[in-house]
Amino acid sequence: MLTSCLVNNHKITNYLDYNHTHQKNIRKILNKFTGTKISKKNFSLDGCSAPQYSFKIKSISKALNNLIKSYKNNYHYTEQVRILVDSVLENPEFIGGTASFDTKVIKASKGKMFCKSGAEGVFLFVDIQKEISGVIKITDGNERAIPITIINILKNLKIMNREELKNLEKKEKFELQNHAGKKIGRVRFIMQ
Repeated sequence: MLTSCLVNNHKITNYLDYNHTHQKNIRKILNKFTGTKISKKNFSLDGCSAPQYSFKIKSISKALNNLIKSYKNNYHYTEQVRILVDSVLENPEFIGGTASFDTKVIKASKGKMFCKSGAEGVFLFVDIQKEISGVIKITDGNERAIPITIINILKNLKIMNREELKNLEKKEKFELQNHAGKKIGRVRFIMQ
């Protein structure tokens, strides 16, 4: 946000304010990609005090599909979307850190998948070449179910090959331990 403000000659002292020019631009792009109109009642602050907005899963799905279209030059902001997506795929540690599941997915897929985890058990993924995207929301907000869920979805949709999935699974722990380090259970995925 700061870089964008500096590049566009916007003041940086109040760049997190809801009515700052940069925040208005963010909402304009989110409105376009999601096909919704953000209202002030769907606004809150994240842990960094930046404005955040709530969307229905259907709207997020539409945004991901429009991201694919943009990347393939069939929608708006193609150049910017390609720079963003390609930068993340080339430097996956910057999306969530070296130990984050989204970074692990990007690395395991050898840069074929763009993904991002979010707050309260949300995970977004996109395979631009296969034109497949998805949104996962864990109802209780606990993120421990995300890795096993995503691995099984990727397996069922044949988005990643067996070797890539095996490498991803090796980096995840599905055993649950208490604070004393004793095994108390295991996270499993059951599709009904």
